[in-house]
Amino acid sequence: MRILLVDGTSVVIRYAAAMLPKVGLQQPDHPEVLNRQGEVLTAVERAIRECAMTAAGTPNVIVALDSAESWRKQEYPDYKANRRHATTTWVNRLAQYCRARGIYTVRALGFEADDVIAACVARATKRGHMTAVLSGDGDLLQLASLSCEVFQFGNRRKGEARFVKRPMAWIRDKYGLANAGQFRGYKALLGDPTDKLPGVKGIGPVKAAELMRRHGTIENVLGSGDLRVEEVPIASLMLRLVTLREDAPLDEIDPHKLQLPALEAAR
Repeated sequence: MRILLVDGTSVVIRYAAAMLPKVGLQQPDHPEVLNRQGEVLTAVERAIRECAMTAAGTPNVIVALDSAESWRKQEYPDYKANRRHATTTWVNRLAQYCRARGIYTVRALGFEADDVIAACVARATKRGHMTAVLSGDGDLLQLASLSCEVFQFGNRRKGEARFVKRPMAWIRDKYGLANAGQFRGYKALLGDPTDKLPGVKGIGPVKAAELMRRHGTIENVLGSGDLRVEEVPIASLMLRLVTLREDAPLDEIDPHKLQLPALEAAR
């Protein structure tokens, strides 16, 4: 069995921002947003269906959604500052839309969609299933493996297709790493401004990649002495925050419920 796992939070925020650039994320209850929310959610469904059938080659789909609260926010209060209200509103809208359309969704209290996907991938892999992932950002690149393909939205200006597979070799070459498994440590050192994660002060992309290549793992970097003593706790915190957790508490997933309903049936 092959399953496409969609980062529903990332995808719906992507479309809301693109289709309602002035108010979609800043004022999720603005009249213009309310008038066009159906258009946004329909576009999200189209993207899910297209990726499932043309890129991932499967009708079996799980849409993962953020919980209203996040363990990352509790551990690091600045995490995704000023983004939660809009995100929660759009995620709730997508959850209601998917239920009405018969599209399978999963949430886990206190966990984000990324963690839910990581937990689903781990569970599926143990049972011998192949998985694919669709996300609008790079956080899920750390899941790329022989049994899990990661797809991102392609850059049309660069001539890329609508959905582009990011294999392990691409991740390695893109970020200057020795292997794709080093991406998690690279992110911990570098941080992520979009999530308000500062990383280690003074370490940019080149230095982060060099440290990972030299030491092999982020754990080795932390114990190498190449970071100042006061930087190690910061790097350790960033590592916890960027690491996707596989222990999100999920109910048993019925594989017979994952198949996308035909458009006629969904209507």
